[in-house]
Amino acid sequence: MLGTKNATTAKKLVLLVLVSLLSLAAVMVTSTVSLRRSLDGEKMLQSRSLVDVAYGVIEHYHALAKRGVLRDEDARAAAIAAIRELRYEGQGYFWISDLRSKMVMHPFRPDLEGTDLSNERDPTGTRPFAEFSATVRQRGEGYVEYLWPRPGVGEPVRKISYVRGFEPWGWIVGSGVFLDDVDALFRAQAARFLAILAAIACLFGVVAWRIARSILAPLGAEPAVVADIANRVADGDLDIPLETASDGSSVLHAMTRMVRRLKRDVQMAEEELARASRLDGIGRLAGGIAHDFNNLLVVVLACVNTLREALGPDHPMHQEVAEIDEAAHRAAALTRQLLAFGRRDVIQPVTLDLNGIVSEASRMLRRIVGEDVTLAICITTEPAVVVADAARLQQVILNLVVNARDAMPRGGTVTIETHFARIDAGHAVLPPGDHVVLAIRDSGCGMSAEVRQHLFEPFFTTKREGRGTGLGLATVFGIVKQAGGHIEVESAPGEGSCFRVYLPRAQGRSTAEGDDATAASRAPGGESILLVEDEPSVLKRAAVILERAGYHVVTANGPEQAILLHARCPGAFDLLLTDVIMPGMSGPQLADRLVAKTPGLRVLFMSGYTDEYVSRDGTLLDRIRIVEKPFDSGRLLAAVGEALDATPAAAARSA
Repeated sequence: MLGTKNATTAKKLVLLVLVSLLSLAAVMVTSTVSLRRSLDGEKMLQSRSLVDVAYGVIEHYHALAKRGVLRDEDARAAAIAAIRELRYEGQGYFWISDLRSKMVMHPFRPDLEGTDLSNERDPTGTRPFAEFSATVRQRGEGYVEYLWPRPGVGEPVRKISYVRGFEPWGWIVGSGVFLDDVDALFRAQAARFLAILAAIACLFGVVAWRIARSILAPLGAEPAVVADIANRVADGDLDIPLETASDGSSVLHAMTRMVRRLKRDVQMAEEELARASRLDGIGRLAGGIAHDFNNLLVVVLACVNTLREALGPDHPMHQEVAEIDEAAHRAAALTRQLLAFGRRDVIQPVTLDLNGIVSEASRMLRRIVGEDVTLAICITTEPAVVVADAARLQQVILNLVVNARDAMPRGGTVTIETHFARIDAGHAVLPPGDHVVLAIRDSGCGMSAEVRQHLFEPFFTTKREGRGTGLGLATVFGIVKQAGGHIEVESAPGEGSCFRVYLPRAQGRSTAEGDDATAASRAPGGESILLVEDEPSVLKRAAVILERAGYHVVTANGPEQAILLHARCPGAFDLLLTDVIMPGMSGPQLADRLVAKTPGLRVLFMSGYTDEYVSRDGTLLDRIRIVEKPFDSGRLLAAVGEALDATPAAAARSA
């Protein structure tokens, strides 16, 4: 018979074994669930990134229709044709429906086009297309999970789709990913964990049985130490000072290893969670920093303009003022790159000279490629005029040059060139006509045919872990398609690579060449402007610019003061000039409130980036006017003049 002390020790050891098994089971369950959530999250992020690419194509053709380049019905047909041909991962595709759940375009099921699918149900009774419409109506975009038959699989499997609404045309564009591979991996992992847990339970049972029978005296105080560790682990405390016992067969030694394993599992789970939210967090941080920095640059540019006018071209300090102005504009370009990374930039397709974009980017690129890489620029003497967003084209050049640099770890040459190409009828992708070609060539290691086949797929990368996200070339592909262009790559192992971007050639001069004429095209006529801005320095400088131009300006330091000023004289203002993001009420919300009382009021927004306040609360970018921060006096006055000449906000929204 065991003594009282030994019996108590045996009970503690049995309790320790049970606690250890329960703790191990909890860790395994948590790890399995975390794995499934992580894999689901990767699939969701993939579908969202892909739908954003297709959405950009629709925005591009809609912008062409607004500028009169295409008729609306032709723009819709062109957008449908472009998205019908988009593929990813071999068989991945996009579809378009309308807000009434009627199929507009399906690349593999043309028989469904024009069919009302609102009552189509999955085996659980869920109506996916009705859910798509409800999600877009409520939030503008979102995820919908349902069961759907997968080609080659007998029964419906779990699928998740990301949908996004395009209100001007009443469309919903979406793409889905099947999750049966995730479920299979989850079941396999769960089976492995159960087998491991059963084996460990048997081992612990044998150990506990032997200890309970013998309770050897040489154990000394070890059972008490083990019991203390077990209690602390059960309370969730893993910060335990551990000393490995010299005897590898002792219980304390086993407990030490178990607690260290628990610590490692917790750390891995925390790293997985941080990795899943890293992109969104960095994007929000970049957008917030750039927003505040843009407000500072507004003040700098306004003061530089004032100094330049006061000093005159012959003043000894004129050159220093010009250098300050150049530095401020370069800082503005950097903030645009930050905003483009965070997907919060104001997309502004304009007529521009691609040669100017290349020349402007070359100074930054020489610092990026390093001293062991030679950067050669070869551009046409004739302007290479295209219709695109300048910041997005800079991002294309930057991504391709960085990709070329990484392909030459021992140095080499990167060549950027522009030229013109005439595309004849019958080309597989490009429409016939004149095109501008941007070619970026490197003397690096080149690529195999297999790598080229997957090059533009999201999350595909050949770089080692930690050096690339696999989104750089996918982003380039999306931007080029959004601009109505095409990208080709020519490469072979050991022979370098050449990326060629084809963009439709535009007629006329670039917008940058005509900015001064635009700014001077309208003379102020004493119109009254209600200026709303929560940043005091920006409010002051913008008011000074407008008053010097001849406008009557009434300032408000926030939405509440603006509402009070407007209530006193509702018909006294010709234009509402307001910031987008302000405490308590956003600019679009303020505009809706004032326009409802004064339908003839025109609206112009000031913004450094387009967050959900503009594109998610019912006020779409194509129905409002925005002057992008940071602005100088010329750009602000030009935007104000255009807004005053435009259709009032209420009439524009009802059109």
